[in-house]
Amino acid sequence: MCYVHRSHTLKVMFRDLQDPDSGLTGITVNSPEELGTILDSVRDRQPFCCEMVGQNDLKLTLGIGPNVGFVQYSADNGDPPYFVALAPHTPATSEVVEFLAGDTATPIDPRFCLSFEAVKQIASDFLRTGQRSRAFLWEEI
Repeated sequence: MCYVHRSHTLKVMFRDLQDPDSGLTGITVNSPEELGTILDSVRDRQPFCCEMVGQNDLKLTLGIGPNVGFVQYSADNGDPPYFVALAPHTPATSEVVEFLAGDTATPIDPRFCLSFEAVKQIASDFLRTGQRSRAFLWEEI
């Protein structure tokens, strides 16, 4: 088991699952500020999926859209378990939202749809700890 001290920031590699030629795939993110800048720069695209892969072999799969997104936490090798962050009391939308990955739409149930700011918070928490954010509830799928 890998333990990450809360006082250290985890280095993560960013992967754009919809547009691998975007210039973001493969870059290393070293700080919450850098992460915030990257996420802000892509939020105006059609909703899409990306990944943050930690040096601890865990990853977040993020759905990024202008106002709504989702977050899944899992091992980078694809093995279960898979955890998806639950929307707080009021989901960010009442409609299923589709996020593109490899030009394939992935429908996300509204109970997993978070505000863009919540997605950024979870991603920042992962960068700091390498673990699921404790500020949100997670459901194993």
